Amino acid sequence: MASSLPALLIKFYHVDPWIATALGLIAGTVLGGINGVLTSLLKVPLIIVSLGTLSAYFGLHLILSDGKAIYGLPKSHPFFRIFGSDLFALPASVWTAIVCAIVLYFVFAHRRFGATVRAIGSNPAAAEFIGVRTGLFASTQPRWSASCRRSPA
Repeated sequence: MASSLPALLIKFYHVDPWIATALGLIAGTVLGGINGVLTSLLKVPLIIVSLGTLSAYFGLHLILSDGKAIYGLPKSHPFFRIFGSDLFALPASVWTAIVCAIVLYFVFAHRRFGATVRAIGSNPAAAEFIGVRTGLFASTQPRWSASCRRSPA
């Protein structure tokens, strides 16, 4: 849903691609946050909630797009020239993935947040026992991953 929202906004509402992408990132973060809140409230594993909301979000996408493919975006816009081009023989999407991987490596390997997420993922009961507020982190982690999945390229 969040990845098709910018295309819908650009094609049918003539929103600038930069703004549409920012709105897509915000939508991805909100939808990931909903997954996290549902995980915390229902005490269900995140993968189960993600699979359930996948169907709901895809249904919403079908409603908004009227079940049709979205094509005919303005390829001459600078946004598409930047993110649709190659840099050092690699597509912009590969560079975006590399940047996300580097940022997330430092966040999850060298920050307290990452250690907490690993503790909760390894053993939520033990993490709760040592004082980690698992509900807060269970709603934060899906937003991070949703934001990175909805990268501009």
